[in-house]
Amino acid sequence: MAELIARIATGAYPAGAMLPKEERLAAELDVSRGVVRECIRALEERGVVRVRHGRGATVLPARAWNVLDPDVFAAVHDAPGGRRLVNEAAEARAIVLGQAAGLAAERARPEGLRALTSAVEAVETAADEHARTAADAEFERALLDAAANRALARVAFALAEAMGDTGRRGVDHRAVLAAVAAGDGAGAQASLAGGLRGRTSAG
Repeated sequence: MAELIARIATGAYPAGAMLPKEERLAAELDVSRGVVRECIRALEERGVVRVRHGRGATVLPARAWNVLDPDVFAAVHDAPGGRRLVNEAAEARAIVLGQAAGLAAERARPEGLRALTSAVEAVETAADEHARTAADAEFERALLDAAANRALARVAFALAEAMGDTGRRGVDHRAVLAAVAAGDGAGAQASLAGGLRGRTSAG
């Protein structure tokens, strides 16, 4: 599937174009027709193509694609102009996590503050890149748990899954924790979103 998405993302099969027949794709990709069929079904689920019985698969405009799907995100990221998607996703992430920080300042309970404090300490004492990445992710989970908004958390998790570690650095975790603990929603939001946006601009 990655090869097909890459071809679409790079314009080899532009919006409105029909994908080649299954037999041709199977030969080109050196896979069975069944594998090609499953790939096309997966592309349809991700909003990349529309399949009509008897007519085949038509490539949809990029605006219809589920860019929060990791496979689609990766393909668009690697295609010409992919940096724009990274910036858009980082902007969305800053907005979502900034809102989560503001809600956490209003709603965090003692156990939530303890979890957030533990995550911040893990970030600050991380021994290597792997540990820092894990601690950053745990900080986000603790923040989203404290915000107590499941829909917001689902969007944040989807963005994190698509982006990986991109855009996490630059946040002053201690400042966010202090604002949340003080019940300063505006300060928590500004600290979190400002750090993420600053990292995006610098990147």
